[in-house]
Amino acid sequence: MAKSNPFRFSTKYQDDETGLLYFGYRYYNASMGRWPSRDPIGEIQRPKARAENVYSFCGNDGVDYWDYLGLWLGSDHRSLTSKSFSSAWNGLGDASPCSGKKLLSVISDANVATDTKQPYASDLKQHYNRGIAEFSDVARDAYVSHVQSVVVEYSKLLEGKPDRGKCLEALQKLGRVSHSWQDYYAHAIGLNSPYWGDPGPIDGNPDSPSANLKPASWGGYNNWGEHGPSEPASREADMGLNRYVKAESFVTGKYPKMLQAWLAKCRCHCGGDWP
Repeated sequence: MAKSNPFRFSTKYQDDETGLLYFGYRYYNASMGRWPSRDPIGEIQRPKARAENVYSFCGNDGVDYWDYLGLWLGSDHRSLTSKSFSSAWNGLGDASPCSGKKLLSVISDANVATDTKQPYASDLKQHYNRGIAEFSDVARDAYVSHVQSVVVEYSKLLEGKPDRGKCLEALQKLGRVSHSWQDYYAHAIGLNSPYWGDPGPIDGNPDSPSANLKPASWGGYNNWGEHGPSEPASREADMGLNRYVKAESFVTGKYPKMLQAWLAKCRCHCGGDWP
């Protein structure tokens, strides 16, 4: 009886002979938990990314993440954060006894959690998105106010002699604001961009968003709005490569000063299993 309906796992069409599910851009082998073919965005958008498996499904975490087109972009936040952190960390000199690997893990986990944990996931201003009927200018201002406030909160946590708890919270805030910075490049679209079409060239930056761009509208998975079923950045002719590079460059420029401030106050807590 079940096989009479060809639309099965993740609502996708499944071929009875091969058992493969069609996701639009490539087929998925549910029994293996793998794509038989390479991620087309992995080949084009992230040619220099390190240690990325372009055959894996949702970063081997199909419980917390989803991929309805076969174009997995969820790992972009983690890889962007890793690249920006590594560039900044390597230029800081001696940071002992702090472990860059451990600090990066805290920052990256907080970054990714911004998409999966509440209240961050549904707070549109953290993602450079706006409500379906929200005015673009209002949403743009809310985004700028948000990222500025998180940076201020980060600095306040490091005032005086912060304990381990405040030092850990500061790293998590750095991860979350990094996500917001990166999302500017992922979700900004032209004022007159066609619905689910090319979002237009990226301009401005998270500190000073371009007036020629607006936050893509989003109403949830029952109303994709201007955001659409895929990241707006991926709809550019280069599948978002230019935006990806600019996002990496912007965050890389932010990290050195903020990490130096953290080390100045929290280095004394490093060691053993902390953070």
